[in-house]
Amino acid sequence: MIEVSASGNTIAVVLGIGAFVILAAILVSYLRANRKKHVEEKEEETFSEPLYEPVVKPATAVAKQVILRQKGSVKMPSHQLEFEVRFVCEDGEEIVLTVEPEAYERIPENQPGSLALVNGAFLDFQV
Repeated sequence: MIEVSASGNTIAVVLGIGAFVILAAILVSYLRANRKKHVEEKEEETFSEPLYEPVVKPATAVAKQVILRQKGSVKMPSHQLEFEVRFVCEDGEEIVLTVEPEAYERIPENQPGSLALVNGAFLDFQV
């Protein structure tokens, strides 16, 4: 028969370590469960946000201009063309928008049409 003798301190240390391990496991499982719940709530919020709807306003393109913007630095200069169109809406509001070159070419000046905007940015102009 094998005799095992342990002092009171050794038993206390073993029980303390065992209790610590059990508490740590409970804490980790609790944190993981709450994290999953938090992530799922965030995903639901992300998908429930409304998308921007296009706003269509009666407007007339009254001016068009191509602007050469200097970019870069003195050592490495670069340039970029920006195509701007100034619209006047039926209610008197003036809107200056940067548009793509293809849209710039097909937008006629001084002809009324429908200006479509999404979140304040140019979407389309139809005569």
